[in-house]
This record gives sequence, structure tokens and C-alpha cells, in this order.
Amino acid sequence: MEKTFIEAERRIGGVTFTPPKATERPELEMEWTIAELIGYEEFWATMIGLSAILDVIWWLIWGMLVYIKTNDADSTMKINSGGTDMHVPLNWLWDNLGSTNPLQYTAIQYLFVFIAYGVISLPELILWMMYLVYDFDALFIFKEWASVVGLYIAGVVYFFPVLFPIL
Repeated sequence: MEKTFIEAERRIGGVTFTPPKATERPELEMEWTIAELIGYEEFWATMIGLSAILDVIWWLIWGMLVYIKTNDADSTMKINSGGTDMHVPLNWLWDNLGSTNPLQYTAIQYLFVFIAYGVISLPELILWMMYLVYDFDALFIFKEWASVVGLYIAGVVYFFPVLFPIL
């Protein structure tokens, strides 16, 4: 007979886990098996990993490589090039970061996208990949990163790339 969660050790993968209760009625309360708990944990780790993949793709495409013109007269990425060459946003960012033109806030926005996604999502993706190959040192760091940095700090830091285009 397989051990249930109540009979087994309460620490799985270095993290104390209490399964959710279905109701307050004890006859309907579930007893989770170790296999079910591991499956539950792996499901959410996979969701966090997929989110990190999407964030890094977003960072690479929209933060560094692509600029969509608002209309045909939009010359934002031509500033400081004599109005002839179209720049990639990452290149344009460094040219216009210290300028005094009105598009300085756009350059700051690209800087915050570059920093925020590079500092939060890229390490999360790397740690998730390490988690997939069962590097147990990375397992602890991944759980801490995803639960603290990926949740709370990202909510604050990801606000700044939205703020500067509004200004």
C-alpha cells in the first residue's frame, strides 16, 4: 500500500507542503500520495518555466529587435542618424539615452525593458532549465527565485517599462 501524505514525511524537495483541503467536512478531505504531490509540484514548475520562456522571447523580440511604426511619418528610430538609417531598438537606445530630445523617455523605456526582463526572466529560465535536469542546488534557488523575485519583485519592476511611454 502506498504511503499517504499524512503518513509520509511532510517535506518534499526541501519545501514543507500542506495540500489544500476540499472542504471543512473531514469525510471529504483528501489524502494525497507522494506521487500526486510530486505531480502537483512539477505541473506548477512547468507553468513557471513556460512563463519564463515567453518572457525571454518577449524580451528578445520587443525589447531589442522590433519597433513598430505608428504611421508612415514616424521617424523615431531615425533620430541621430541623419534621418536615413532605421535603427534596431537596442542600438537606438544607447544613442538616445543621454539626449535631450523628447524621445528620451522612449529610450529610458527600452532601457528598463532591457534591464527588467534580462535580470528577472533570463535567470528564471536558466534556473528552470537546471531544475529540469535535476540539479538539486538549482532546485532550491529556482523555487526561491520564482516565489520571491518572479512574483513580487517582477510585479514592481515590470511596471517601469509601462510607466515611461506614458510620461
